[in-house]
Amino acid sequence: VCVCINIYIRTLHMGEERDCMINDQPDIKKLPSKDSPLEFSVLMLMQASATQVPPDDEDLIEYLNLLRESILEAYVGIIQGLKDGNILGDFIAYVPSILQFLQIIADDPNRDSYVLNKAVGLLGDLAQTMGPQIKNDINKQFAQKLVSDAMSSGDSSLVEVASWASHLLNQAGQT
Repeated sequence: VCVCINIYIRTLHMGEERDCMINDQPDIKKLPSKDSPLEFSVLMLMQASATQVPPDDEDLIEYLNLLRESILEAYVGIIQGLKDGNILGDFIAYVPSILQFLQIIADDPNRDSYVLNKAVGLLGDLAQTMGPQIKNDINKQFAQKLVSDAMSSGDSSLVEVASWASHLLNQAGQT
């Protein structure tokens, strides 16, 4: 129980980091790169995304899915905050790590539908905001697998997100 509470608090903290990142976005331009909240936040997310758990421990698998969902939400929040501030260029260096994380999620048989939904949504956001710059990276098999899994899930919200993301991925591939 103590471990689960600690895990839940960490997961909530990541959401708060995302909210702070969005609310403080004008300050990002003022800070040098090495001290930027963007770099700090993304490095924390990258470190958290490397978390692995034994495939036979249901409690830890549930934790991992919660953690991944929070990480994905944080990335979406950061992207949207940077997009609103017209400073997405600072984020492009982190995209390969995000795509690697999405590939891990695509290959994980224990991911839940919430993680799949957030992962496909993040793919769509990446395609929408940086499509031409990353078109060769997002049109990989893992991206198609995530979209395909969401489309074939039978869950109407997953199908809707997958249709949206698929459209954006196709647009990005044509630019």
